[in-house]
Amino acid sequence: MIIKKSKVLSGHAVTRLEIAYEEIRKSVMKEFYCQLIPHLSTNKTKINDIKSKEYLDLEDELSYEKLKYDKLRNVLSEQGINENKIEDILNKVS
Repeated sequence: MIIKKSKVLSGHAVTRLEIAYEEIRKSVMKEFYCQLIPHLSTNKTKINDIKSKEYLDLEDELSYEKLKYDKLRNVLSEQGINENKIEDILNKVS
């Protein structure tokens, strides 16, 4: 029975007769997948986060813009300008 469910879910060719007898319900599938959890491993797994040069450049640019934004907010705040006015000014600048 588990083999038939695996065939249906993985897209393998199944006969119409097999499909007619396979009723996939959420509760049954949850139980099926929960049985697989012990076979999955997150131990000793390496995850490589690959970022292109363009992506890294955009991250740097965003960091720089955030820094400028924060500095401008601090300068305006030090001058005693209230928060609503600061937001108006910053919206005009950006």
